[in-house]
Amino acid sequence: MNRQGPVRYVVREGGGEGRPLSLALGIAYDEAPVPSHYYVADYYQVVVDDFAVLLIFGKLDHPQLDRLRNKIEIYFPVESFVRQLWHSSRDYQIALEKYVSDNKAGPVRPSGVSAQTDKVQTMQSNNALIVQATGDCIIDFFYISPKDLWLKPPKSEPIGMEALVRVMVTASVMLGFLQECDKVARELVDKLGMNLEDDNASLESKLL
Repeated sequence: MNRQGPVRYVVREGGGEGRPLSLALGIAYDEAPVPSHYYVADYYQVVVDDFAVLLIFGKLDHPQLDRLRNKIEIYFPVESFVRQLWHSSRDYQIALEKYVSDNKAGPVRPSGVSAQTDKVQTMQSNNALIVQATGDCIIDFFYISPKDLWLKPPKSEPIGMEALVRVMVTASVMLGFLQECDKVARELVDKLGMNLEDDNASLESKLL
């Protein structure tokens, strides 16, 4: 296990001649960089877009709730979305469902408001950390470069991790978002025949 920096990894041998080596990754989030950009959202969409899942977070233009003031778009590769963001949040979602129910609330469902707005910021992520403290929920989005994954392990060098943005939502919005991710991820697993037990190919995130 290479423990330099927040991205920990083990290089695994290939299964035969001509088969490339694989990496088993883990993230020490207590050592991960903290995003310098913060975004408060009360709107979301989860959309499959080719080989990525597009996560849209927006801010409704209060007091008019029929349009967005602004939004951010985060593209998540399908493989990382299923294996990391969704698969690692199953226990969290169960606990959040109980918290929201105990507080006599329910999930905020996807809004029918159009996501069209002139103020848009778009980014690419492949790793996310979801945390809750009482009703305050955050998602920290990160990016781990494929170039680093290719070049650094043969030299036993640390793999870089870029902090992108922190999205802040209520517990009800977070629950609705995770339930929507759950629906989309299960459809992708069935459609692509993904084997979640095979972690040799996965971008696995956990505290080490």
